[in-house]
Amino acid sequence: MKKIILLVIALTMVLMLCACGSTAAPAAQSGKTQAVAVLVGNHACSQELNLNSPVVKDTVSSAIRTYGFVSVINVDGDPDLVSAANYDIPSQYKKADRQKLEQDARNKSLLLLQTIQGIEANSPEVDTLGALRMAVRSFSAAPEDAEKTILVIDSGLSTAGYCNFVNNLLNAEPEAIVAALADRGALPNLRGIRVIWQQLGDTAYPQGSLTPAQVQQLVEIWKAVIEACGGSFELSDIPPNSTSLDRSLPPVSVVELAADPPIAFASESVHENRFAEPVYLAESQVRFLGDSAAYAEPDAAIETLTPIAEYLAQDESLHLLLVGSTAGDGYSEFSMTLSKNRAETVKRTLVSLGVGEERLSTLGLGCMDPWHIGGVGTEGELAAMNRKVVLIDAQTQIARELLKESV
Repeated sequence: MKKIILLVIALTMVLMLCACGSTAAPAAQSGKTQAVAVLVGNHACSQELNLNSPVVKDTVSSAIRTYGFVSVINVDGDPDLVSAANYDIPSQYKKADRQKLEQDARNKSLLLLQTIQGIEANSPEVDTLGALRMAVRSFSAAPEDAEKTILVIDSGLSTAGYCNFVNNLLNAEPEAIVAALADRGALPNLRGIRVIWQQLGDTAYPQGSLTPAQVQQLVEIWKAVIEACGGSFELSDIPPNSTSLDRSLPPVSVVELAADPPIAFASESVHENRFAEPVYLAESQVRFLGDSAAYAEPDAAIETLTPIAEYLAQDESLHLLLVGSTAGDGYSEFSMTLSKNRAETVKRTLVSLGVGEERLSTLGLGCMDPWHIGGVGTEGELAAMNRKVVLIDAQTQIARELLKESV
């Protein structure tokens, strides 16, 4: 009986020591060979990368300790494969002293991490989706049965390629972005691949900081893209490197970001201004006939606009600017005229519902409105979002600027 008790105690101590001494990354705990692609976004408009984080160290070392594969991709406007190597060794050497094998793995990890530390952007702009595509291609040199992980260390605010946030993508629905990418055959095959993202949304001057809502939108967009490609998405909350380096890197375009209005507390008697931010009447709310300012479904348009007219009746001091826009890209007299006429059609409907004509101003901006999603053409869900009439308080700064420019 004493022997049994002593054996149980000994086994318990061994298990405790193993648990306390384990330094393997979560991905390596399965015991399977690991293949890892590290995407390094060391470019302008991004905060310093935290390349000493446990996520980076553990993910890289897990691949080396399991005799796997590691590739490193430089994330800039023209992503390139910096290195790709298999870390397998002849089977007879795997029977060597455990400590020697661990030391060898640590040495290889340190050398690789030093390589990663020295990576900087070579080309202007940032094509994050292109870098993901290159990571997938790099896995063709990995062991066939390896578990695959892509570690992205990047702000995610891509400014080149198919997923270009300069084109107002932060204002688009993630599902619509996925659909547009699918239409263009631009979704990489991430089936069965785990994607860990570190420093998503960490921008730096001259790029403005993202608001919490914009960071969340950026997360939702990339999560939707990766999951649509068949991958799994994990967000790491590792902060950026606090050390600021004097860097001279190729330029990256600044993405225009709308500022959040300040928080204000008002009494319940104060009427909330629902048009302080733009209200979009897209095709799903008010649809027009093709190349026409006539409603495709007049009854549905009136049903959509009636609550707006009722709201305006509660605050007769509120004046609105109605901005019409069209799908496509580039200036044309036709699209400017068509968008103006569509805004006028919405105005006439609101007037017929009791809104004073003097309270409604109209503009037609064609494809040149500030909420336009660029580069999506005239077909698909994103293009449909560009066919709209935007309603906004005429006293807001953006409305005043648009009216001033139209004079």
